[in-house]
Amino acid sequence: MTILGVDYGKRRIGIAKSDELNMFAHGVGYVRNESEAAVMSALQEYITAYGVDRIVVGLPRRLNGELGQAAEEILQFVDRLTETLGVVVVTWDERLTTKEADRFFLESGTKGKKKRERVDQLACQIMLQSYLDSIRSSGEREQ
Repeated sequence: MTILGVDYGKRRIGIAKSDELNMFAHGVGYVRNESEAAVMSALQEYITAYGVDRIVVGLPRRLNGELGQAAEEILQFVDRLTETLGVVVVTWDERLTTKEADRFFLESGTKGKKKRERVDQLACQIMLQSYLDSIRSSGEREQ
């Protein structure tokens, strides 16, 4: 089973996927957030292509752990994903993943359009890897 990671953004939605053993996350791209129908269609294509039966959506929390306004919008998106795509959808804390991705690109010297197109994907990969590490360390077996 493959798990799909989704890092929702108003302009771009980063996408990552797990390997078949759910050990490692790999960034696979991003979807332009131009319309909900286009986003759902693109996510359905990923689900079909990779045999996905679980989606992990990054949920932004404040540093104190509370949910902010952006989190409420993402929770509504999660509800629509669940209704539309017919797969299990869970949320996972994505605090500071975009900052970590930004730092990576700053240190590597990647700038401009190339960075903007990859930062959401890398942030999603970081978030999904955190989820995979957690389920592995807790001994949870994916069904």
